[in-house]
Formats: sequence, C-alpha cells, structure tokens
Amino acid sequence: MKFVGADLGNDSTKIVFGPQQYFRIPNAVSQRMLNEKRKNLSIDAIRVEGSLIEMENHARNRLLNDLDVVITSNTINGRFFVGELASRNGENEILTGTPKADNPFITIPLIAMLALDIPSSQHSCEYKVVCGLPISEYTQDRERYREKLIGEYEVEFQSETIKNRRVKVIIKDAYVVPEGVAVVLNRMLNETATGLRNPSLRQGHIGVIDIGAFTTDIPVIVNGKPDSDASEGIAEGIANYLDKIVRHVNETYGVNMSRSQLVGRLETGELEFPIKGKPANLRPIIDEQFQIFARRIVSLVDSIWENHFEIREFFVVGGGAKALKDHLTAGREKRNIHLTFIQDEDPQMQNALGYWKYAKQKFGG
Repeated sequence: MKFVGADLGNDSTKIVFGPQQYFRIPNAVSQRMLNEKRKNLSIDAIRVEGSLIEMENHARNRLLNDLDVVITSNTINGRFFVGELASRNGENEILTGTPKADNPFITIPLIAMLALDIPSSQHSCEYKVVCGLPISEYTQDRERYREKLIGEYEVEFQSETIKNRRVKVIIKDAYVVPEGVAVVLNRMLNETATGLRNPSLRQGHIGVIDIGAFTTDIPVIVNGKPDSDASEGIAEGIANYLDKIVRHVNETYGVNMSRSQLVGRLETGELEFPIKGKPANLRPIIDEQFQIFARRIVSLVDSIWENHFEIREFFVVGGGAKALKDHLTAGREKRNIHLTFIQDEDPQMQNALGYWKYAKQKFGG
C-alpha cells in the first residue's frame, strides 16, 4: 500500500509520491482507436524499465512525452494519449466551467502516472490518494468525486518506450479536501511531514490565492482549520483568459493552436515565434488579458481583507501564480496590500505537496 498526493488540475496533473519524488504533466487526454497504428520515425528509439522514480531523467522524459495507454475499468475504457503526446495530437479539450466530477478525462493522467510508479517486478499496487476540489464544488461534489477515483484499473502501455506491459492500479481509498487549504499545511510542515518548518502558521488567520485553470480558490485558514464564512471561490480561472488568447491567435493567423500549447509557450517564455513562416508576438494580447484577470483577483482579495482584517498574509499559488505574478504585483501596489509569492518551491506544486503531507498524517502512520 502506498499513499500519494494528487493535484488533478484542469491544466496539469501533479503527483507526489514522497519527498523529492514528484512529477507534473499536462492534464491533456486524447481518446484514440484501439487498433490505431502510430508512425515511428525515431532514429534513437529506447526501451525503458523500472518505475517512474527509478528511471534516469532522460528515459523518464522520453516516456512522459510518449504516454500511450489502454485503460480498462468499471468507469474508464479505451485507449488514450496522455500529457505531451495528447497535446501534440488533438487533445479532447474540456470546456471551461466544467466541474471536475463531470470531467470524463480528469482521472486518466493520474491512473497513467500511478501505473508508471509500479516497479517492473510487480504487476499491481494499491494506493490511497488525497486530492482536492474547488471551493465552489467541494460541498456538493466531494463524495461523487471520491467515488470517481476509487476502483481497480487495468493499464496496458502502448508506447514504443514501454510497450506491452500490463499492470493493475488499485485505488483503495481517496480523501478530498478543499483546494488551497493544503497549501498552508505544506508551508507549515517540513519536507518529510515529520516536524514543523514554520510553526507560526499553526495559529492566526492565513489566506491562500489558488489560481487554477477553471477556478480561483481563496480559502482562509484560522488556527489550522478552514473558515467557511471567510473563504471564497469563483468559477473562473486562467483558462478563461487563455481561451480568449487562443481564439485571437487562431482567428488572426488561421491556425489551430490549443490551450495546452499556449501554456507550454508561457512556461518557456517563447512568446515571439513564427506562425506560418511570419513573425508573431503574443505578448501584447497576453498582457491585456492577464491584466484584466489580475485586477479581478486583487479586487476580490482586497474585499476579503476589508471584512476579515485579521488575515496576516495571502500565499499566491497554482498554475496562474507564475503567469500572473507581474500583473498581480502591479495591482497589489496600487491597492497597498501584501501578497506572498512562493520562492523556495514550485508554486504549482503547493497543493500536491500539501496533499501528500496530509496523506502521510492520515494514512502513513
């Protein structure tokens, strides 16, 4: 039995297996025909063995870029490209605003990553998972989401790098917490969740701004527990603005850029590049849209602070934390409020790391 922390974001899937054992892949899925034949023009094809954690970085990256699986279970049946491979081959995009419990593909990257975690000497492994739901969905959907995760999944790999291997992933239990809440636990506990690294977070009022793809969650934690009345969540995330940018690019240049392809360019900073052989600069439209979203977030946080002035600080995390940092900083300075940007760890991993620490306390003994 193993326990994991899993942040199943609509933009990316983040999985934590232990201290310094965590992975992030695009939460992109492309459903395929079972008998589909793939072209393979690689001149340096490699085969990999062992679990995801045991692999060398080169082999791991090759595999994660070529994740092709057949999943059979009571709830999922079919062949799927996952992660980067799906992004390159026409992913099944989910409309912004779709609740996670209604997203038919949300758990597929998790199942694929758990299957990769199983050592080559084993054919199955049992897991207990801690994950999260947006504040706006938590009360109504948490039990339905939990039931969506629990079950047995047969996974057969179709990738050239790990072909014809079949394993069984068994999720014995799942625990769902409001998104953003586990961030404070992550900041409070040390890397192994065996002691404190910031004891001051056990007391007082702490806020979190968790900017996801489809939602933005702003929980307020008081003496280690979420305050239901002070916490806020809106059904709008950075994907709403990414989609406007993508629509502008596609209409302007006559191409079919996807949301995940734009995210990839944002992460690398490659916003000036040729489209159809002509130079293009996406920065102006990106700045325009991100500025609108940042102003909305800062206004909402300022309103929360007006009514709950005891809040010491707001941690800014999630997939939108990096992208919006400059715009949020400008808005913060105009309103004379303080926001804390994570510097010592990846802001996108804060929920997942917190979920793992929660799992360690709940399941790990």
